[in-house]
Amino acid sequence: TLADDHAFGSIGFLSLDIGGWLKIAQGDHRGAERLLAECKRKGEETSNAFFTASAAHLLAIALLFQGKLDRAKKESDAALAIQRRAGSRLFQGIYLIASGAIHMKLGKDAEAERELTAALRMLRECRAVQQEANAHLLLASMNLRRKREATAVKHLSAGFGIGEERGFTY
Repeated sequence: TLADDHAFGSIGFLSLDIGGWLKIAQGDHRGAERLLAECKRKGEETSNAFFTASAAHLLAIALLFQGKLDRAKKESDAALAIQRRAGSRLFQGIYLIASGAIHMKLGKDAEAERELTAALRMLRECRAVQQEANAHLLLASMNLRRKREATAVKHLSAGFGIGEERGFTY
């Protein structure tokens, strides 16, 4: 049936996408890069925007961890472009966090701050508190580096406060 055909296709994408994510978590960034590039290629071939964007986003993170910043930015920009057309505020906010982190590493603090602030707004609207905390912690890191301690403390407090409200301790 039609549903079975699409389910099998999704399983293949999921195994590549989740496999790449797990490789990142294990620190095997080259392995992640290989799986995610394959997922992105297959997503583009089949015009599957969701998996193309997801793979590009995760690929950007794997490249960021390897210090391949120009390639990471290219993949992050591709993921954001797809997501803007798709209209998911949640995924767009998540992708903006990665893009902001890449801009921070590139020394482009103004762009990073703009993207992370936009991500915070979107993630608050979506009530994606874990991702909101991540954006706050990146903003805190950037502000500490810029010697803007009061702003950094504000973001640290907000980020860790989200966790404390949910029973996490630090």
